[in-house]
Amino acid sequence: MSLPIAEAAPGTADPPERGRIVTGQDYVDSLRGRGLRVFLFGKLVEEPVDHPMIRPSIDAVAETSTTSSWPHSAPPPSGSSAAAATPSSLS
Repeated sequence: MSLPIAEAAPGTADPPERGRIVTGQDYVDSLRGRGLRVFLFGKLVEEPVDHPMIRPSIDAVAETSTTSSWPHSAPPPSGSSAAAATPSSLS
């Protein structure tokens, strides 16, 4: 049994915009309302995105997805460690 594959929109190489994760906030939003059954210490977590023990991990992944694209879009915020790691500073 084969599953359907999302086709690229005409004239593009990317799949349709629906569900596309571009920013860290897109990532967080994509996790909300999925009806996941997540248990923590034996108790069901109603909305994992809002749980105080889970949210820091979600935020870390969201930040990584936002900053990992900086060489191809905007530079990282000034003062960040990524700003200091330029090719000239690595030699």
